[in-house]
This record gives sequence, structure tokens and C-alpha cells, in this order.
Amino acid sequence: MAKLPIVTSLKEVDSKSFGGQNIFELYSALINQIKANAKSSGIEKFFATPNISKTLGVVNWYTPYNGEIVNFNDLSQSQKKRAMEFVDNVNIVIEELAEKLRRKSDGNIVIASMLRQMLVTPDASRSIFMVGDNFVMGEWGCYPFGAVSDDFLAFKSLNKIDELTPNYFSPKHNEPLASSEELNDLFHSPKEELVSETSIYGSKFNWPQLLSWIFWVLLVLLILIFFLHLHDRWRAGYENRLRVEISALWDSVHKKGSVCFNEPRGSDGSKLPITEESNTSVVNTEVNQRLEANSVQKGNLNIALIWEGQSDLDLFVVDPAGNTICHYCSDTNSQGKSDIDANYCPNLNSCSFLNRTPVENISWSNDFPKGTYKIYVRFYSGNITNDAANYAVPFKVQVNGPSVNKVFSGIFEKNVTQCKNNCQLPPQFIASFEI
Repeated sequence: MAKLPIVTSLKEVDSKSFGGQNIFELYSALINQIKANAKSSGIEKFFATPNISKTLGVVNWYTPYNGEIVNFNDLSQSQKKRAMEFVDNVNIVIEELAEKLRRKSDGNIVIASMLRQMLVTPDASRSIFMVGDNFVMGEWGCYPFGAVSDDFLAFKSLNKIDELTPNYFSPKHNEPLASSEELNDLFHSPKEELVSETSIYGSKFNWPQLLSWIFWVLLVLLILIFFLHLHDRWRAGYENRLRVEISALWDSVHKKGSVCFNEPRGSDGSKLPITEESNTSVVNTEVNQRLEANSVQKGNLNIALIWEGQSDLDLFVVDPAGNTICHYCSDTNSQGKSDIDANYCPNLNSCSFLNRTPVENISWSNDFPKGTYKIYVRFYSGNITNDAANYAVPFKVQVNGPSVNKVFSGIFEKNVTQCKNNCQLPPQFIASFEI
């Protein structure tokens, strides 16, 4: 995949979240919806693939197209026109698909809303590229903090750029204001047909009343401008405070991420007991069923984690170059990506959406580095469920790719899972393999 020359800082833009997941994390599911329902094939490739590094707080963008990459601002006029027509077509297709999903059932309203958010970008001329002979958009789903997302729809932004070039040679700019006969009639009209300077429509005009109205209108405008100024100052101060808090949170995330793999051992100091299974067919079938149920498309190399119950387990993979891939800490130098995060429940008072047959998957769609891969699993939260509080949590890890098909089994014992929520256990080493 080719990398677009644009990097999005998560500190500088806002984006929608649905069910506790950021819109970027739902990329695969949204693309599958477009492939399955959209009339025009290939539309899904217009939306660049996001690679999120929550440790660094940035998003890199990739495209399956190959060829010279040219930003919209550097295109010729004919190429810009083609780009605008293509973006308009994408907008029509996505809007029709969203409307179609809204009509099906209430459960599709959220999906329709997410699809429409994909049309939003903070600066269309900056985020749209021509790759070879195809158009691609990065920074989709993003908009400035405090703004209304609909104000940053890509097709609207490009149309505004087009409107900045007026057509001064259209016929309406060359038409005379009036014919010579009309001008002659205007300046030689009988006096009785003209309106008196001191009257309007035949009645005496009240000049003091007009001045009074003008005074009050100006006064209201001045008051309104004053309060708008105060509001802008308050809003600027509030946004600055939020930015300071967000920066502090990112610093905290960076510090925690730096010690993430210091102790890959169990809570009692011993290694987690792991066994490699000889019969992999049953697990392979179960993994494929769960991935398909969650609309996750497998890559050329896949590492999947499955378990039973409503606890929250996290999957980590360290590639041969030492890059860490997980759902919230993926390294931007790696092509691997986390496809799904299961049973994450930030609000423990509302965990009704938890899955009793969860799955997590890390995959490489195209080329993947050769060498040794290391797999880790962490017990993150019991989510205050009876099974997590009273029972051990067994799990299985499947490795599936060219010349490799392995299954590893492990278990988090009852003394570990009784912590229920946010156990703060370090990731546990599971196994390593070579390709």
C-alpha cells in the first residue's frame, strides 16, 4: 500500500465515536457496508486506510492505488474538475446508501450516520490526492474542534473553491441597464407621477420615527456584537484549557505505553502456562465464524484471540522490527493493524452490548516483514460480570498465514479475574513464531 503525504494529529481535529469506538476503528466494517450495498464499485477505495498510533497521537493514511501522488492544489484545471465531479458522485452514492439503510430498520440508523461522517474532512483541497489516475481522500471523518461536522463536507468545500472564480463574461454582465427610450422616459416623466421628497406613497413621511428605529437597531446590533465578543473570548479560553488537558492526557498515555512491556509475566511472577494444540481445524472454524459475524476481513497474515464470557482481553503483537501492534498503541512504522477491539466498556454502568463470544484480530493485508513475531495477551477488565468474578477465563490464540497455522491455549486463573475492572496487569507472553 502507498502512504499518502499527510499526517493527522489527533490533538488538532475532532471525530465522531459510536458505541465507544472511534470512526477510524470502524473503518473495515464501514468499507464492507459500502462494498455490499453501494451501486458504484470502487467507491470504497476513495477513502484512504487509516493507521492510528494512539501512543504518538497521529493518524497515517494509506491507499491501495499505485502511481504518482499529487495533491488537489497541484492538479491542472481539467484534473480538478474531474476530482470535483468524482467527489460529487461519491457524495451521491453514500447519501443514497445511508438513506437506504435508514429505511430498513432502526438498527441501521447509526451505520447510516457513520457513513455520512466519512464525507467530512477539515480541508478538502489538502486531503484529496490523485494517485496515478485515481482519486483518494485522507483525513475523512475529521473536522476542527468546536465546529459542526456538516460544515466540512468534502463536496461543499470543493464547490466553494469553484465559486471563488466568478464568470465575468456571462451575458448578464454585458447587458445594458436600460434602452435609450427607457432612459428618456425616466428623466422626462410628468411631475405628478413622481414621488414627493417629503412623502411616501402619497402620505407625509415621519422622519423622527425613522431615526428612532435606526437608533434602536444600531443599539441592538452593538449589544449583540459585544456579547458575541465576550462569547468568543470565553470559548477561546475554554478551548485552550481543553487543549492543555488533552495534551496532558496524551503525555500520560505515552508514559504508560513506554512501560507496557516491562514485565510480561503473570501476577504471581511466573510465566502464564501456554500449550500449543496439535488439532487446529476446530479453532480455525470458530475464529472464521466470529470474524465474519463482526464483518472483519482477514489479511494475508492473521493473529486472532478468542475467549468465552464478557471479560475484556487485549491482544498485542510485536513484529520482527520491534513495532508493537494493538488496538490503541499501533506503531506507525508497521503495516499491521488491529481490526477489532472486543468487550471494551468505558462506562461500567452500561455494558449491555458485551459479546459472550468475543474475538480480536491483528492482520497484515499485503506484504509483512519476515522474521520472529511475539504474541502477548492482557486481562484488562472483568466488566463486573458474574463469570469474570467467579470463574477462570480460558482463551486461544490462532496464527494463520503463509506456511504457518498454529493454535495456542492459555487461561487466566480465578485469582486474576476477581479484580473485575481495570486489573492493570501487564501483557502476558504467549508464544513466538517465525515466517
